[in-house]
Amino acid sequence: MLASLTREGTLIAAFESAHESFHRYHEATVRFAASAASDARALEQLREIFNAYLDQFHAHHTAEEVHLFPTLRRVAPELAPAVDQLLVQHGRLAKQLSVVSQDIGRLEWATAGDAIPALVQDLGMLHDIGVEHLEFEESVTVPVISTWTEWPFCESDG
Repeated sequence: MLASLTREGTLIAAFESAHESFHRYHEATVRFAASAASDARALEQLREIFNAYLDQFHAHHTAEEVHLFPTLRRVAPELAPAVDQLLVQHGRLAKQLSVVSQDIGRLEWATAGDAIPALVQDLGMLHDIGVEHLEFEESVTVPVISTWTEWPFCESDG
């Protein structure tokens, strides 16, 4: 499956699509957070969207950490420091997602207004960390991946 994804740039397109969806999830969480204080449905939608955001985050970053990053280290060893930085950024993102998750968990519709400012601030921080990460990740990975016509397996990958 991975081998066919690199043909015609589809692997890059898949990663870019995931990255774009992170932006959409973020925009939706901010939009629903602003309404959650006075709208029970908005609070429910905020939780649903954030849970989907978390699911995609974990699946995407696991795929990168298990498949992409080790391959980058193997085929482009000079990128090892950049891969290390990407892993640090993944940790920062996971930590901030945890903070936002805790903020959302504290929201009770009757008192949501009191918790909204912290949630919005933490979502802003998540956005900033995410944008920094996505820009760096794309600048590091796309030039290498775009040269692959198939996944660069080694004997131990089989």
